[in-house]
Amino acid sequence: MAISRKVPIFAANFQMLRYMQAIQTTENVQLTLPNADLSFLRTISKKMGWSLKRQRKSGIEKGLEDVRKGNVFHAKNSEDLIKQILG
Repeated sequence: MAISRKVPIFAANFQMLRYMQAIQTTENVQLTLPNADLSFLRTISKKMGWSLKRQRKSGIEKGLEDVRKGNVFHAKNSEDLIKQILG
């Protein structure tokens, strides 16, 4: 005859939850998707308990990228600048 030890259900669930948290690993993933699908992704992530972080480029990062690409123009004076702007 086996003797069984009764454990309250909530205690067993708590122990299982602690075990699952201990073995859970996370992975960072980068996705490229259309803006229209972003709300769908947010909905799924909220239901699954995931966290979304959006990396946006700051103004200085965008400016430095323009300099690297060569998208920078110089004007000799204000009149030259106006000619470049208006064509």
